[in-house]
Amino acid sequence: MLVEVEPAVPASRGFAIVVDGLALGDVVLSEIEPVQGTAWVEYRLAAAGSGTGILARALATVAEWAFAELGLFRLELSHRVDLPAVCRVASRAGFLAEGVERQKFAVSTGRVDAETHARLRTDPRPALSLLGLQAL
Repeated sequence: MLVEVEPAVPASRGFAIVVDGLALGDVVLSEIEPVQGTAWVEYRLAAAGSGTGILARALATVAEWAFAELGLFRLELSHRVDLPAVCRVASRAGFLAEGVERQKFAVSTGRVDAETHARLRTDPRPALSLLGLQAL
């Protein structure tokens, strides 16, 4: 017999970046794999939050939460190589570049390469002040 149960760790978790009551973006953990201790990370920010540093702080905060609360060991992400600001966010949040995947993403102008980054629980914590997390 099989009995469906709630998973010990959900397959995905999302966090809104809220400043003064305004949602500016989000950080999402998906493909959470508790056996391997891994997850995929995605992040977005509205133009109103650009240049404030809040996205790197949010990414670092969610990474610390994932390591402490979910017991994950490795977080991974990819970004288009033609978007250097997105790369700076990942790097500032402690995600190290690991390599380029050729023509990974299809975009309106064709295909573009993507750079993969990862952060391990054992990597040094970035020198960023973390954000508060609030459950809904």
